[in-house]
Amino acid sequence: MFKGLALKSKLPGLAGVRPVLEIALVLVIAWVAAGVFWQLFAPRHAGPRLVPPLSAPAAGVQVWTGAPSWFGAGEATAATSSLSARLIAVVAGDARSSAAVFTGLEASAVALRVGDDLQPGVRLVQVARDRVELERNGRREVLMLDGRDASAAAPGLPAAAEPAAQTLYRGQLAATMQAGNIADWARGLAPAPGGGILVNDPAQQPLARSLQLQAGDVLKSVNGQNLAQPADMSLLFTAFSQQAQIRLSVLRGGVPTTLQYQIQP
Repeated sequence: MFKGLALKSKLPGLAGVRPVLEIALVLVIAWVAAGVFWQLFAPRHAGPRLVPPLSAPAAGVQVWTGAPSWFGAGEATAATSSLSARLIAVVAGDARSSAAVFTGLEASAVALRVGDDLQPGVRLVQVARDRVELERNGRREVLMLDGRDASAAAPGLPAAAEPAAQTLYRGQLAATMQAGNIADWARGLAPAPGGGILVNDPAQQPLARSLQLQAGDVLKSVNGQNLAQPADMSLLFTAFSQQAQIRLSVLRGGVPTTLQYQIQP
């Protein structure tokens, strides 16, 4: 009898909790139903995919064609001169000592320095080892050394190994050329029997002292170029003005001798 009374005393508390539990259960069921509905009917998105990166488009190669207008066009190559003159010898030194010898301008050969006029309107502006450059009425022209081709470079000579070479200066040769007349080059010389240039009187020959030539010497060749007559002294001047080392073949007392010279600017 007492147990029944105790059970009945607890039932009123449980009756108040039951509506709360029912509401919670309804909410849980609604939440689960909503989740199931979302899984079944919600739109699906494609998962992430790994793709290689897009390569950047190759940059086009651009060629700059404006260099001539930016920096200015280079000087045009000087044309070959049509002047009725021949260049027979040059002494190529600095701007003050350079000189050239021409024929065909006057009755005899003429030696001119840079800045001199060959004819009215024709000026010598530059002397090189195998050519000269002229300014003719404002235009540049090239006159090649007699026997030289404008397209061919002057061949070099191997250096002489002998230490006994004499030292000469191109300024000395230029001074010798400009001091006297062209006819003085052949003074004290004569054609040698059998070919060559015979030194008759060294005191009269302008180059004899510089080259240490002796009376009776016969000049046969210079750097491989034959010397056949006194007029070929122009070849000797040209060789000394163009090459740094000179080999002069001489008959001295009937014995072949090679004189060597080291040329300084």
